[in-house]
Amino acid sequence: MSSSSLKTHRLHDITEAAEFLKRGKLVAFPTETVFGLGADARNAGAIERLFLAKGRPADNPLIVHLDDLANWHLAAAELPELARCILERYSPGPVTVVVPKAAKICNNVTAGLDTVGLRIPAASEARALLRAAGIPIAAPSANLSGRPSGTSWQSVLEDLDGRIDAILCISVEHVGLESTVIDCTGQAPILLRPGSLGLAELQSLYPKARSLNGEYELSREPHSESNREQGREGEPISRSLDRSANSPGLRHPHYQPIAQVQLLDSAECWSSETAAAERSCAYAGLDKSPPEMQLSRQFNDIAEYAQGFYEFLRSADRAGCEFIVLQAISMEAAGQSGIAAALRDRQRRAAGLDNPHCNG
Repeated sequence: MSSSSLKTHRLHDITEAAEFLKRGKLVAFPTETVFGLGADARNAGAIERLFLAKGRPADNPLIVHLDDLANWHLAAAELPELARCILERYSPGPVTVVVPKAAKICNNVTAGLDTVGLRIPAASEARALLRAAGIPIAAPSANLSGRPSGTSWQSVLEDLDGRIDAILCISVEHVGLESTVIDCTGQAPILLRPGSLGLAELQSLYPKARSLNGEYELSREPHSESNREQGREGEPISRSLDRSANSPGLRHPHYQPIAQVQLLDSAECWSSETAAAERSCAYAGLDKSPPEMQLSRQFNDIAEYAQGFYEFLRSADRAGCEFIVLQAISMEAAGQSGIAAALRDRQRRAAGLDNPHCNG
């Protein structure tokens, strides 16, 4: 069956959406981060359809969502003390821990790895759906692979209408960026993907915590020669980079709009000569927009910037803009705030700057 031949049901009832999931169907639903595309994590056929619907590479693992920490055994073979402590402190919330996977979780959920990402979302509507379904739900962002994530059901339908079985058409308050992913399989946590929980806060609890590539914990740039040659604490870089397989959002292009994206330190750096002549331009940032922009949005603070980031990228594409100018989040700001680090990461990936595993 073609991935674009389905009737996508618009649902408003959580119980009905849960029945779809229990029958092996694909259901998009809101969380406090972005909309997720859910499927039964024990059903290999449903997971295969999910990858097909998104056009997602098979080596990109999925995060499994549960309604309560007490149900961890539905997804994990064991819950290391490190993972338990992090989840008890930060869940429900936008934090994912990587732990040994349960045998019942399909291999295509974890891209063949023996670990799985586990999360308990904060949005009460999402937890109600998971509780009603009573099964572990694998759920990446509800969008076509590589595109900006969807933070509204309307944006989800732009990408997936006719490709999925149903969407839960309700809105929740959201952070706007995906969860922090933390590898908890060793003695100290490793931050794999930045999110609202930042490295500094994690290190205040676990001083030996580190990030995958050393970003936001070093004074030098993360991709300097010394960092490329060696990972943190003397770990060979080949081994360090292998850990990126444990988390979604790291090994392939992500979050990219159709329009070309350029990052600038401030709006004052903008010159109409920066963009190709005759291109329609959009701008988003904390500074006031430069003139001659077809579309612009000035955010009040970094949290609001993060919340509206993906929707702005999509709005620029809808408006037919060919060029998007984003005021970049600085390394200094990223080192002080988890959400700032996450936004910086998504900005760079949207601009195609941090996709080393695909783009050389």
